[in-house]
Amino acid sequence: VWFCWRFLCQVHSAVAHLVKCYQWKYSGATIFTVKNPLAVYWGHYSVLQADLKCMQLLRSKNVQWRILVNPAATELPLKPISNIRKYLKTFPNGIIDSFSVPKGNKYRFNLSVELQQAGSSFFDRRITVTDKVKNLPPANITIRKGSKNVALPRELVDFILDSQFSHGLLKWLEDSLVPDEHFYSTIMTILKNGTQDLNTDFTHGGCVRLSWWGRGNCSGKNIRGVCNFGLGDLSELHKNRNCLFANKFNLQVDPLA
Repeated sequence: VWFCWRFLCQVHSAVAHLVKCYQWKYSGATIFTVKNPLAVYWGHYSVLQADLKCMQLLRSKNVQWRILVNPAATELPLKPISNIRKYLKTFPNGIIDSFSVPKGNKYRFNLSVELQQAGSSFFDRRITVTDKVKNLPPANITIRKGSKNVALPRELVDFILDSQFSHGLLKWLEDSLVPDEHFYSTIMTILKNGTQDLNTDFTHGGCVRLSWWGRGNCSGKNIRGVCNFGLGDLSELHKNRNCLFANKFNLQVDPLA
């Protein structure tokens, strides 16, 4: 099992030193950090770019692994690592959600988007949807929707990095909105050899990320419809037995949580 975490560039050095401490304390630990980190913006292709960087780095290392998981920086595990390993062993084909795109989301890949400067800081950028209509996707494949959080078997990572079709789909998604919610869920249908009923929602049955949407009793704060957990939410989160990670934890909302 391999976990790929994304960090802002300004903490990259601190993380690298922390990794060295772990490697000194636990000589068998296989922990890597990317040499050239990139800024990641919600809704932008950079989210997928960060995943791809981690995949390439992992594949270049002489380590044994079977599943890659891509939690975000706002998530924390709901289980010890030993239990996460046991859980993932029951899903040798990975965990990827895939379902039909709601009508209200189709503009994401029908219209081109741009990342524009919104302030003086390099990180003050925002996604703008233009009126430019995008071309059809490669082979006119049906675009699907799913969670950005996935558990990818090694064979699928190889397919993503090596397949010309995968490269073409990634290129096409570069100017789409929230492409991470469409890439994995769409590429999954290719590996079904075109036999999957695309009008039927399907999943591999596992749960990588737990989020509370529109929850009235969120003890932290609902931001853009998602509960940012407070201390009072932890007891209920602890009861969850199915999901691997909980999202979102926010230092600005409740640092104690």
